[in-house]
Amino acid sequence: MRLSRMHAMVVLALLVSAGMVRGDVGPSFLKPDESFPAMRFDNLADYPDFDFYLLYFHGPGNPFASPHVTRVQSGEAIHHFEGSGRNGGAYLLAVPRGKPLPPMDRETETLDKKPTGYLRSARLDGTFAGSGYLIPYRIKIAEDNLEVAMQPSEWQPGAWSLSWLKALPCVLVPIVFCVVLGWLGARVARRLFPAKPAT
Repeated sequence: MRLSRMHAMVVLALLVSAGMVRGDVGPSFLKPDESFPAMRFDNLADYPDFDFYLLYFHGPGNPFASPHVTRVQSGEAIHHFEGSGRNGGAYLLAVPRGKPLPPMDRETETLDKKPTGYLRSARLDGTFAGSGYLIPYRIKIAEDNLEVAMQPSEWQPGAWSLSWLKALPCVLVPIVFCVVLGWLGARVARRLFPAKPAT
């Protein structure tokens, strides 16, 4: 019975270690942070002839199968992002004011082509910074090109405590794993190689 319990503990420890290696296995606190940082576009008001939208990809498995679009206002930070799972990056869209945004369901098939009827930036820098940061941007529209320049990131007030809480399990779990594995190894060694009685 004791040996069976030891085997079960060894299997559990191996599963936890596998979760540490693979981001899609194991407890959620061991998975990499693939959430989007907060974003802010500071000078959209300089281009009143356009409405701006953020196109981002966020979903399980293939994130490009889960496009999301949200309206962007000049100087207002975006904190909430739909979806969960993998982060596929984000793009800024500029649509002539008053015109509807074209359907985005097939946008992933044309990311490497120039869009028709609106402008699309290159993939935004800084979108993989993770939660806790605010990434400001400034844009420039010239000759039908939408350029977005990332500015120095800003640490959100109070985010440091949440970041430490998220990182704490990643520090404690490997330590506990090593201690348990060492203890199990010692138990197994004593069973396999019992001490010889003194003569």
